[in-house]
Amino acid sequence: MFFLFNRRENEIAYVFKGLILGILVSLPIVEFVHAFYPEAKTVEMELTLTMIIIATLVGPIIETLVMIFVLDVIKCFTNKLLLVCFISALFWGLLHSSNGSLHGLFVFPGFLIYSIAYQVWRKVSAEKAFYIVASMHILHNSLVVLVVKLFA
Repeated sequence: MFFLFNRRENEIAYVFKGLILGILVSLPIVEFVHAFYPEAKTVEMELTLTMIIIATLVGPIIETLVMIFVLDVIKCFTNKLLLVCFISALFWGLLHSSNGSLHGLFVFPGFLIYSIAYQVWRKVSAEKAFYIVASMHILHNSLVVLVVKLFA
């Protein structure tokens, strides 16, 4: 996890390490919830081509842009990096659970990682930070859609 704070990392390796970390943290949460709370409401959507494009490309780009705005708003109140990132991830978790599902538990770790990555790489450039975070988010959602498609 400490690699998240290292800007000397190769950007592509950083993206893939962030992706793997997010999966390694989120997957046990998903499995735990489904094992002990099988009736938990989950997000269900028909995977049409339009929905796949929205879930894997459009959504992550828009959410990353909004996340940057949310981070900037939170930073008006505190400059503590981890606190800013935690509040951002909490915001996204609550937003993703606004339909009454437990989906927010599953996205919280990813948004914590995205928030850290953005803040760390923002010190290099806002553009680079955006591309790194959006890439992680796009790859994560693409893997989720692929798994859902394969096992549905």
